[in-house]
Amino acid sequence: MISIPIPNADSIQNLEFCTLVIIGANGSGKTRLGIKIEDLTTNTHRIGAQRSLVFGDEIVVRSTSVAESFVQYGNYISEKSWTEEQRIAQAKGTRKENRWGGRPESHLLNDFDHILSLLVSLENERNAKFTKQFREGSHPQTCPNSKLDSVRRVWNLVMPQRQIDIADNRLKAGQSTSAESYHAIGMSDGERVAFYLIAQAMCVPKNALIIVDEPETHLHKAIQSRLWDAIESERADCSFVYITHDLDFAASRVDAKKLWVREYDGTTWKWDIISEIDGFPSALVLEILGSRKPILFVEGTASSIDTQLYRRIYPDFHVIPREGCGKVIESTIAMKQSIGFHSKEAFGIIDRDFRAVQQIVSLQKDRISTTSVAEAENGICLPCIVRAAAKHLKQNEEKTLDSVKVAAFAHLAKQLGHQVKERATQEIRHALSEFSSKGIGDRLEVIASLAEFKDRIDGARLYDEAKAKYDATIASNDYDSLLTTFNNKGLEEVVAKAIGFSCRQIFRDWVLAEIDAASKTDKQSALGLEMLNGLKDSFPKIGPAVIAATIACPSTMNNSIPGEVKDGNVS
Repeated sequence: MISIPIPNADSIQNLEFCTLVIIGANGSGKTRLGIKIEDLTTNTHRIGAQRSLVFGDEIVVRSTSVAESFVQYGNYISEKSWTEEQRIAQAKGTRKENRWGGRPESHLLNDFDHILSLLVSLENERNAKFTKQFREGSHPQTCPNSKLDSVRRVWNLVMPQRQIDIADNRLKAGQSTSAESYHAIGMSDGERVAFYLIAQAMCVPKNALIIVDEPETHLHKAIQSRLWDAIESERADCSFVYITHDLDFAASRVDAKKLWVREYDGTTWKWDIISEIDGFPSALVLEILGSRKPILFVEGTASSIDTQLYRRIYPDFHVIPREGCGKVIESTIAMKQSIGFHSKEAFGIIDRDFRAVQQIVSLQKDRISTTSVAEAENGICLPCIVRAAAKHLKQNEEKTLDSVKVAAFAHLAKQLGHQVKERATQEIRHALSEFSSKGIGDRLEVIASLAEFKDRIDGARLYDEAKAKYDATIASNDYDSLLTTFNNKGLEEVVAKAIGFSCRQIFRDWVLAEIDAASKTDKQSALGLEMLNGLKDSFPKIGPAVIAATIACPSTMNNSIPGEVKDGNVS
C-alpha cells in the first residue's frame, strides 16, 4: 500500500492504493498525469507508451550501478572526482533530457539494451557473491534468486511454450520441448514486449512505484491479464499505476482503484475515483464514462443483429447491449436516478413485443422507447429493405415484395394460435399489474378486492380482440401491420429466402455491408443509403424533446411503420 499526492482541480489529494488504473478518453491528459506523479514521488519508475523493441546482438556488460543508472535515468555521469552518490544524483537530475529526450509524454524509449545489461550485471553480482561465500568456507545451501530468475519465473507462467535465458551475453529463446535455442531477435513483437515489461518490473528497486503507460500495447488479449497478475505477484513489494484507455484491461484489474480523468486544460486535471455505481459493474461504469455521446441501452449482445442495426440507426448515441428488455429498463432507470452519472444522459429502446399502448407510454416517461415493429429483427424485413434487395438482385421490386408478403403471411398463419395466445396473455398480465392495495384494510377486504378485480378482467374478450387484430391484418394483407404485430424470430429467415438469399445470415451480412458503404466518400452505396434512411424513418426518434412530446401527446407515438422509401423520398 502506498499513499501518493495527485493533483485534482485546484488541490493535491493523497491517494492510497496498491494498484491504481488511470482511465480517460484520448486527449484527456492521462499520460501527463502519470508524468506529474513521477515528478511528485521518489523511488518511482515510469515505462512510457512509446517503447522500442529493438536490442543488439550482444549485451553490453556494465557494473551494476552504471547499468541501474542507465535504466532509471538514461545516463551515467562518469566524472572521476565525484562520489557514486553524486554521479547518481546528477544522472537523476537530467532524467527528463536523457531518459525522455526532453519529451516525457511522447519520447520513444530505447532502453531494451539497458535492461538486458542490468540483468546481466545483477546476475554476475549474485554469482560473484555466492562464489566468494563458498570460497570463504560458508558453503551456503542454496544460491539466492537473481532478477533473471524472477524474470524466468514470470515468463514461464505467461509463455510456458517458449523458454528464455541469457547465455554468452546474448538473450536466447527456444521451444520448451527442445533443448536447442536461438537468438531472441527472432521472437515476435508480443514476446519481446512481454519480456521487456517483465524485466523492467523485476529490476526496479524494492518498494518502488511502477507507472506503466498503455500496459496492453502489443500484447494479445489472452495474456494481458495473466502477465500483469504474475508481475504484480512477483513484485508484491511494489505498487502499480496503469495508464490506459482499454476498458477491458482496466476491468481486469479487479482489486485496483480506478481513477477517471474527466478533463485536462493543459495545467489542471479533474478526476474522480470510480467503482460500482448503484449496481452497475465497474466494467460497464467505465464504458459509460468513457463515452462522450449519450448512452442508448438496447436488447441483444455485442454481436447480435439488434445491436448492429441500432449502432447504424443511432450514430449519435453510444449503444450498449444489455441482453433482455428487463436489463434495458433497469439500466436506463438506474442511470437516470444515480448521482454517479449526473453528467450523462441515458435512454433505452426495447422490442415492442405484445405491449399495450398504455405500457409503451408509461415506459416513455422513463426515457425508454419501443420499436414500431414487433421486434428489432423485423426491421431487416421492412419494405425499404426488401425493395433495395430486389434492386441488388436485379428483380422486379413489386413482384419481390409480393413474394415476401405471401411467404410472411403463410408463416403467420402457421403461428397464428400462438401469437393470439401470447398477445392476450400480455394484456392480462398488464391488467393484473394495475391491482393496488390502496384503500384495502384487512384480510377479507384483500380477498374481496381481488375477486372484484379479477371479475373485471374479461379473458375471453381479450383473446377475441387479439384474434380480431390478427384476422384484420391477414384479411387486409397489410404487411406493415404484420411487421408491427408478428413477434417471431423465424420471420427474417422466411423473408430472406423469399427475396432470393440462401439464408438469414447472408441476407443480414449484405444489408449491413451496404449500409456501411453508404458512408463511404469514394464508392457510396445508394442502396445502403436508401435502406439506412428507411430504417431511421421507421424506428423511433430518441432524445429528451421527442420523449417529452410523446408523453404530452401519446397520439404522436410511432405506432406504425411510416411510408416506404422510394428513390430516397418517404412516401
